[in-house]
Amino acid sequence: MNTALRYLQEALKKNERLLGEEHIQTASEKNELRDEKQRLKAEKEKLEQQVKAMTSQPSFMPHPSAIPTAFAPQADAIHRLPWSFHVAIHATCSS
Repeated sequence: MNTALRYLQEALKKNERLLGEEHIQTASEKNELRDEKQRLKAEKEKLEQQVKAMTSQPSFMPHPSAIPTAFAPQADAIHRLPWSFHVAIHATCSS
């Protein structure tokens, strides 16, 4: 086993000498890019899960068609107020 490891170590040193520093730097950059890709993939999956969780939750405001019609007359009541009351509300709010 030791001789096999020595042989591999010597072969690696020869390759490094033959290929030069540029290849070693390229190989290390490749490893860094692989790590970055894995990190981005994990982050993407996490964000997709968050989006899925957000879209699966019901919204807090019901769709207008889901509001009972019993509230409709109360909502329309403001439109039946006298004109002077609208002017007074506007004057109070804009001051």
